[in-house]
Amino acid sequence: MKTKPTIQFAFFGLLIACLFMLAPQDVQAQSNETVYEEVDQMPEYPGGMQGLVDFMVQNLKYPKEAKEAGVQGTVMITFHVEKDGSVSNAQIAKGIASSCDNEALRIVNQMENWTPGKKDGKDVITKLTLPVKFAL
Repeated sequence: MKTKPTIQFAFFGLLIACLFMLAPQDVQAQSNETVYEEVDQMPEYPGGMQGLVDFMVQNLKYPKEAKEAGVQGTVMITFHVEKDGSVSNAQIAKGIASSCDNEALRIVNQMENWTPGKKDGKDVITKLTLPVKFAL
């Protein structure tokens, strides 16, 4: 019996570590609002880490051309969680192949609203990095 390729995600520890990569300084958003990489309370996906993993497993599709070419690896996506919890500014930080990169971007842009990050008790825009692993 032929087995289907599966999409695997990093272990929770690696996912958590990569998702919340912190840098020592903040960056400016295009609207001149500060985008924080260090916050007092990190953004949270509905259902927590398990909710995020469930969403990814249920919605991510391994691109046909990537399967046929044997493409495997981890796409790193950076994105902002806005003050209202919406996802914006998703970009490829490290890609592996255009079809996988585009699928990782598609899935991040499809996410429902997060609970926003907080700094000094206020909702703030927070920059996150998410690893999306494609493995046959």
